[in-house]
Amino acid sequence: MRRDHTLPRGELHRLRHQSIVLQGSPLDDPTDRELHVWTPPDWSAEESLPLLVDLTGYWGAGPGHTNWKNLG
Repeated sequence: MRRDHTLPRGELHRLRHQSIVLQGSPLDDPTDRELHVWTPPDWSAEESLPLLVDLTGYWGAGPGHTNWKNLG
């Protein structure tokens, strides 16, 4: 949630990833995963950015940090 709406927002990219590591897993986990990637305002694809990883807790999911609700 943004407290100051006068600041530039940046952009949220919703990407799909097909995991070969999860294929045939004992729990039959889905192999297709959605990833959310945020880029700062005025970013261009030619620029390099540091990688910050946001890990969620048990029963959580990465998209939950961008207002997605699990089992909702």
